[in-house]
Amino acid sequence: MQNRSFAAAVKAAFPHTIPIMTGYLAVGMAYGVLMASKGYGFLWAGFVSAFAFCGSMQYVAITLLTTAFDPLQAFVLSLMVNARHLFFSLALLPKYRGLGRLRYFMIYTLSDENFSLSSSVEPPEDTDPTLFYFAMSFLTWLYWVAFSMLGGLLGGLVGGKLFPKVPVVWLRRACSWCCSSSRSSRKRTVPPALPVWCVLWRVWPFSARTTWSSRPWC
Repeated sequence: MQNRSFAAAVKAAFPHTIPIMTGYLAVGMAYGVLMASKGYGFLWAGFVSAFAFCGSMQYVAITLLTTAFDPLQAFVLSLMVNARHLFFSLALLPKYRGLGRLRYFMIYTLSDENFSLSSSVEPPEDTDPTLFYFAMSFLTWLYWVAFSMLGGLLGGLVGGKLFPKVPVVWLRRACSWCCSSSRSSRKRTVPPALPVWCVLWRVWPFSARTTWSSRPWC
């Protein structure tokens, strides 16, 4: 007998979304920090993430928001960046057919990660398939919005006060430590905060003299 409880569907779907949650922690926070660096508050970061939910295009949209707006250019650029979703939706038509009104939200939140989950993960026998796929889509959407807002909040509150006082050499070492492919062989445990510092080092303008071209990347 299938359990038609949404809580049960979230419980069953959550373990499959953990890898996406960890990835969105870094990428979503980086987006929020970038929005804060352009003068947009954390609510704006959450608003754009909730209603656009297009990942890479949101990074591109930061430039569109801060320059003269060209609707045709924005449309063509969005189409080029997100054209792959047309093929994603075609591949998932058999699975999403017959899922009721919830399928509209799943279509709206169809991302690379959701496509990977929906095409490879099957719902448990005791869980309603519609609620299971909806729960996966809802969780990934929630992660992206929450971490975007967290990055925007962090960038807006402590960005200008804390980061310039942190020795740059520490951040460079932290970034190198996080990005090193051999870090698993290190005897010491990597502090949990280092991935966050790595993200902030990549995106935060520490001084007027530091530019994107001159800043060392991992």
